[in-house]
Parts: sequence; C-alpha cells; structure tokens
Amino acid sequence: MHPFETRAASKIAKETEKEKETSLGTMSCPSCLLGSVDDGTPTGKEMVVAGVPTYRALPESGVSDHAILIMTDLFGWKLPNARIVADKIAELGYQVYVPDLFNGDPVPSDTLDFVAFPAPSFFGRVFQFFKLLYRIPWLIFWLRRHGAKTTYPIALRVCEGLRDPSYGIKKIAAQGYCYGGIFSILLAASGKVDAFLSIHSAAPKDAELQQIACPGCFLNAKDDMSFPAKKIEHVKQLLALKTKENPALTFRFKEYPDVPHGFAIRGDPRKPQIAKARAEALQDAVDYVQSLFGKPALG
Repeated sequence: MHPFETRAASKIAKETEKEKETSLGTMSCPSCLLGSVDDGTPTGKEMVVAGVPTYRALPESGVSDHAILIMTDLFGWKLPNARIVADKIAELGYQVYVPDLFNGDPVPSDTLDFVAFPAPSFFGRVFQFFKLLYRIPWLIFWLRRHGAKTTYPIALRVCEGLRDPSYGIKKIAAQGYCYGGIFSILLAASGKVDAFLSIHSAAPKDAELQQIACPGCFLNAKDDMSFPAKKIEHVKQLLALKTKENPALTFRFKEYPDVPHGFAIRGDPRKPQIAKARAEALQDAVDYVQSLFGKPALG
C-alpha cells in the first residue's frame, strides 16, 4: 500500500475513533476509501420507496416474492458497482433494492481516483494525494453527519415500505457492504428483515450483536484489519450462544484469502484473484439467502 494513502486514511481512522454510538463511527481500514469503479451500464430503474430514492432491479421472468435490500458503502446508491451487483442478483430471481442512505450526500466517487486511476506522472500523483488529504476534514464531518442516528432510520423506512403488499415481497434479506454492513446488522435487530449479510464491514460491537433477531452471514477478506481474526472468533462465540438459546438463529462465516477489504463491491476485476473472490462472494451471498428462504417464486 502506498505510504501516502496509508497516512491519509490513518488520520481519518484516528479522528473518527471518537465516534462511539455504533461501529459506524469508525473507519478502521484505509481500504474503506480504495477500490475501482465498475464498467458497464446498470439495467434497473430508479424509483421512490417510502420517500427514499431507490434503485430497483427485477428478474426478467417476473416479480419475485423474495427481496434483497442492499446497504451501500460510503460511495452510495449511484456508484455503478452497487447497481451492477443488484442487476446480477436480480438475474438469479430476486427483487433487489439499493436505497439512497445518505440523502444525496455520498462520498464522491472521485475519492477512488488516487488508487484506481493514478496519474501517470509523479507530480500528478502528488497532486492527487494532496487532493485526498484536503478532503480528509470533509470526510470526518461526513461520517458524523451520516452516523446511525440519521442514516439507520432511512434504511428502516425503506425496509418497512417494502412490506407493503403491492411489492409482493414475503421475505427480505438486508445485504450490507463495508459501511453498510453494520446497517444490515442493525436491521437484523429491528424485526423487519428475515436475514442479514454483512460483507467486509467493520467489526460489530457486542451490543449490536446481542440484539440480532434473525439468521445472518459474515463474508470477510482474510486478515482484514477492520475485522481481524481474533474479533471474528469473538463474534462466532457470542453468536453461538444465541444459537444455543434459539436454534433458528444460525450464522455462517467465510473468509476469502489474498483480497483487500472492500473486494466484493469495489475489487478490481482486472486482477484475477480479486475477480474470482468477488464472483464467489456474490454467489455465496445468494446461496445463503436461498438456503434460508428457498427458491424465490416468480409471478
């Protein structure tokens, strides 16, 4: 990892560590700001769910009775990556929704340029670094603006909106990436979703885990500093106690070697190992939901 990017992201991590309301308050990994922007054109449509702008992808063969609600990373609902993932899941038979969790105020996608599109010259890269450094104070305030107190109610409102009979949805899984992974865990405590998936999120706090009321799945990069092995073991032990109390609350964990944090949504598809893991994680997520819900019925 380039020392410039490590220095810049470390400063963010130190500043935001003061935010303690939930795991959403910290960006403990420099890769939260790194990754690539996918090529391709999303094929779904924008709509409004419960007053929230939302991207929707539907299966070609009809409207499914099972839905996936994608909780996005910092870059929000308009980043092509989240929409293309939604399209791929829809092709497998699900209604998929990607809401605007940040009230039209995501982290700008050009923040990714420092690594995804490095300038060809040294001085160009220095300029990119200072551009990123300049944005750090803005990012710190962004994290405070979009903590759980302001953002979780948006996610909950969309989830409740999708329960309207007009959508024809019987089961909902909340599938969160990075920053959105903790939202999926918070929704799992609401009683409004039937399953959750937390994909390379920050390590959740015990209090958040203790409130979980539905089955869930954790998909992580191996040796991810935002969710280290020791913490994964702790989470496994804590959730095993919940399963012992209620056998219906089952949990699955999987780690993917030799990939960075964020690989499943912003991983560079030009790198074979990352592309392979990214495709595998998407299929693993769908397989997990199907193992709980059964095959979706199309109408």
